[in-house]
Amino acid sequence: MGATTFLYKSDPVRGRQWAEVFRRRAPEIDFRIWPDIGNATQVRFLASAWASIARDGAARGT
Repeated sequence: MGATTFLYKSDPVRGRQWAEVFRRRAPEIDFRIWPDIGNATQVRFLASAWASIARDGAARGT
């Protein structure tokens, strides 16, 4: 079994913040931000979030 990859598919700004946390606290995990998935067979974890858009255009649910 190769390296473990954590794939983040949501807001890229927050993704970069999470990448720094993983770098410091779990350097053995390959943290990637969508669409840079690396080797898809090594992805073991996926974090994804979405926000609905109200009629006035404001994001909700974040």
